[in-house]
Amino acid sequence: MSCEKYLQDIYLYDELSPEKRQVIDKHVLTCMDCRTLLEEVQQQSAWVKHASLAPPEARHPQKLTDAILARIERPTRRAALVTTLLAPMDSLFVRYSLAAISVGLLVLFLSEQQSGPVVVKTMHRPAASATLNTNDFLQPYKLEKEQRPPAPPSWYQCLRDESCVGTFLETRKQRKLSSL
Repeated sequence: MSCEKYLQDIYLYDELSPEKRQVIDKHVLTCMDCRTLLEEVQQQSAWVKHASLAPPEARHPQKLTDAILARIERPTRRAALVTTLLAPMDSLFVRYSLAAISVGLLVLFLSEQQSGPVVVKTMHRPAASATLNTNDFLQPYKLEKEQRPPAPPSWYQCLRDESCVGTFLETRKQRKLSSL
């Protein structure tokens, strides 16, 4: 009689249905090797059950508690460095100052976008004195600016004035159509 078909059932004996247990019990009565295997498996499962029910015991519970608390209470070097660097941010004065600087920079950025790029021109003729004649200096720039075609409005101007909403939508439609 071949025992191979019973091996898996022997390992799963506790989880089998009563009918399959009866088949295994009949086979175990006739086969000594399978009986030995079944006894070993049952003994091992009993040990596992006992080990899972027994609470773990610490050999030195006070030392274990002290070691855990020491690791929790002692900050690492990196955490100490971050805490030291961010400590000034706890002050409301510093927070409001940084917020005011941020708003100021935002206003400067937006005003620069409105005025256009700053162009520096040099004079074509040497200065006769140390006094700078601003009319002579700005004259070529003004002429060039008048001859230059107008720059397209920025996004901010379009949204503020609502002057180019139709143009913006048309260009967007054209882009979508060209991408298809």
